Amino acid sequence: MGGRPFPPAWTEAKALDLMDRMGITAAVVSAPDADLLYRDRSIALPLSRLLNEMFAETIRSLPRRFGAFASLPMPHVEDSIREAEFALDQLQLDGVMLSTSYDGRYLGSATFDNLFTELDRRNATVFVHPVSPMGLKLLALDFPASLLEYSFDTTRCIANLLHHRAPKRFPNIRFIFAHAGGAMPYLLSRMSLMEHFLTPGHHFAAEPDREAIRRGLQCFYYDTALSATDPVFDLLRQVVGIDRLVFGSDYPQVPDDFVKATADAVRASKTMKNDERCRVACATGLRLVPRLAEVSG
Repeated sequence: MGGRPFPPAWTEAKALDLMDRMGITAAVVSAPDADLLYRDRSIALPLSRLLNEMFAETIRSLPRRFGAFASLPMPHVEDSIREAEFALDQLQLDGVMLSTSYDGRYLGSATFDNLFTELDRRNATVFVHPVSPMGLKLLALDFPASLLEYSFDTTRCIANLLHHRAPKRFPNIRFIFAHAGGAMPYLLSRMSLMEHFLTPGHHFAAEPDREAIRRGLQCFYYDTALSATDPVFDLLRQVVGIDRLVFGSDYPQVPDDFVKATADAVRASKTMKNDERCRVACATGLRLVPRLAEVSG
């Protein structure tokens, strides 16, 4: 994904070793779909099932150390609904993972309404991770997609969810966005001016009101992966509140020292008070994955 090998070099033993060295009690694993490897339905269905059964076996082996977000065979919506049912009901996984976009169609678009309706009915936790956007090769920029475009694809995804009023239409889905929501928290004021930028033929459905858009952003959660600095924490505090921030690392796509830097940044933050650091490091995540709280006692 994003120019990196797939699947990543993750093993239970390596993960446990890292977690113990970093003081991480439990981790929730997931598998991004490798920039639309799942376009091919003949690959998507068996691979997502294989991953989910592997996740379930890892949880059965170490229920206090691991949780998992199910892999869905998107963009095959009806198949994804069936796999979500199997993963959540039979395998008892902790939520599902989705990509920000599929062949240029962003979450929030009507194409995905049936899946969102089912996930909303289940009060599901949904972790959203970016992929390389369409048309990237047309840009004369010699950067890997994961460096810049992942943040921008996350931004487009959140904007589209607000555009289609997803927080109101699917209020029971608990969305978690990687990388602090990309640039979206920074763009709050610009989003509120959208109607002033419209040209004939365009329509933006979100309310042209800064506080209405802020309320939409406050319905989502945001992780700290590759974003753990006090200026980012301070921005998120102002836009959505610290209780919407959860720890995330992007392991194993990033080296061990990046995981350490993220953990250290949360623990040593001067922007957050001690109780807020504890919520970001642990408590908010346990609310989203309550099974880990139950087994930890």
